[in-house]
Amino acid sequence: MTLTYPPEPASQLHELMASLHKQYNSEVSVITSVPSYPIGKIYSGFKNVFDISIKDGVKIYRGPVVPSQSKSLAIRFLYYLSNLVSTIFILFFRQSKKDEIYIIYQPPVSSFLAFYFFQIFKKRKFIFWINDMWPETLMNYGLNNYLLVNFIEYLYKKIYKRASKIIVISRGFKDLLIKKGVDSNKIEVIYNWYSGTKSNIISNKSQNTIFKLLYTGNLGKFQNLETAVIAVQIVQSKGYHISFEIFGQGTEFDSLNKLISRLHLNECVKLRGRIEHDKVFHELINSDLLFVQLIPNDLFSKTIPHKIYEYMASGRPILGALQGDAAEEIINARCGIVCKPNYPSAIAESLIQMLELSENLRDNLGKNGQKFVFEQRNLNFACQQFYSILTFIQS
Repeated sequence: MTLTYPPEPASQLHELMASLHKQYNSEVSVITSVPSYPIGKIYSGFKNVFDISIKDGVKIYRGPVVPSQSKSLAIRFLYYLSNLVSTIFILFFRQSKKDEIYIIYQPPVSSFLAFYFFQIFKKRKFIFWINDMWPETLMNYGLNNYLLVNFIEYLYKKIYKRASKIIVISRGFKDLLIKKGVDSNKIEVIYNWYSGTKSNIISNKSQNTIFKLLYTGNLGKFQNLETAVIAVQIVQSKGYHISFEIFGQGTEFDSLNKLISRLHLNECVKLRGRIEHDKVFHELINSDLLFVQLIPNDLFSKTIPHKIYEYMASGRPILGALQGDAAEEIINARCGIVCKPNYPSAIAESLIQMLELSENLRDNLGKNGQKFVFEQRNLNFACQQFYSILTFIQS
């Protein structure tokens, strides 16, 4: 059960469901909404009505929603409320077997609220799969209503208590739940994964005339790419030649653009805007170094951006301005350099360190990351872990 599902940007959900069906001949269904995220309108080719389809052996039940990505909380609330109502309708009117196990994907909480109501009438076991910790994430985005925060916390404690198993994406998330009083035996860590196939990446890389640093993803306040832009200026001032290409959209796009102009970096720092996902990998391969950052924050130190695994799979070295679990992933994979986030001087120092490495040594770092992700962070391994949990609950 999930609010978003492909063709919306939620590919790993379908990857897992299709893999469970294919590898174990499992009967797999998904309850979701008619796709509208993140554009705020119904996707072309879809009607905003109840619908059932099958893709890769997965039966997909879709319910209508009030599509919106408005900044108005009241209007956004209608989006979640409509998903709640549609999901309840599907839960009650589809054929439900007593031995079914539900996987509820979080965020948001609307799927669980629908299931909670459904459980009053039909007892079913469920797994709660957490990719974002609430209410902590909401508080980082500015939610400061004490009563609302405490209500969300209370609601999630109810979810944790009722769930047969809780799946988290990092050891930091598991530690946080244990501090909240959740039984550690109930929590399983299943890392995110890269689902593509291994290819001869290094030989396909074009030779850049200037050292190319690349970032792909959200341009928000938590990524704070302004520090990376300033770091590039520092590196340039020391006589090094570097280009920095930034692919993505977000709330900080305009302020980044202004900073680049103010620092007279238009020739070496390029804001490329959003790029189609199927073209991202080509850009990663043809770069010399990949950048990722999350600002210092207790919650962010416990999460691992999914893009790290796509970065690793490309076979290019990584500069991670990160702390905590994400930093440990890069260190354990031996695929790059980790530095203090949000400090231009620290980022600049690490950039220079990478610039001064031989191309052969940088390629070796990239190969280390590729080896790590294909051996330890792959879809088949994650699917085996999920299936083991499902069979344990059924037994």
